[in-house]
Amino acid sequence: MELWLVAGRVFMLGAGSLFAVFGSQMVGFSGAGPLASIVAAFVACCGWKLEGWTSSFNPVEDTFSTFWKVFQPILFGLIGTEIEFNRLDSQTIVLGLGVLSVGLTVRVLVCFLVTLGGTLNIKEKFFVAIAWFPKATVQAALGPVALDIARKQNMSDEIQTLASQVLTISVLSILVTAPLGAMAISLAGPRLLNKGASPSALIE
Repeated sequence: MELWLVAGRVFMLGAGSLFAVFGSQMVGFSGAGPLASIVAAFVACCGWKLEGWTSSFNPVEDTFSTFWKVFQPILFGLIGTEIEFNRLDSQTIVLGLGVLSVGLTVRVLVCFLVTLGGTLNIKEKFFVAIAWFPKATVQAALGPVALDIARKQNMSDEIQTLASQVLTISVLSILVTAPLGAMAISLAGPRLLNKGASPSALIE
């Protein structure tokens, strides 16, 4: 794999995403930037997969994984500074947990149903549903957008309160699903998944 190709793709995807985020803010559509970044990464991975790159061999993914280890604490730290815990409404937390519970239940069930038409066995289907339980990255990226827009446009206090509730529920989803999902995946993986034979064993 030529180094310039990997470096070029890393630069184009990274610079394009940054341009989308900051450019969308300049034109007044700040919420479109993070969505454009996610879509761009998805489309790029699909295109590279057609060229022979797989999930086990993707130098661009490996590079951004290294970047993520650095910027992930920064992202979640900045989100935490937006939450004023002394002003949290208990009713908002209770209703948020209720909405989160319903949403996660539907999400897990739909993930399981989607896999019914594939070649996975029943244990692997259950594991896929469990693996889709955690929610963190998208919520961290998009959760503060509503509050940011409300503040920049000097909207009413009621609108800013609603936007703050959106951010609060986003943080709740991270706090609840990330640790529980990580534990569930760690515990379920060895029990539901079987280690496949190595390529050399298959050849023999």
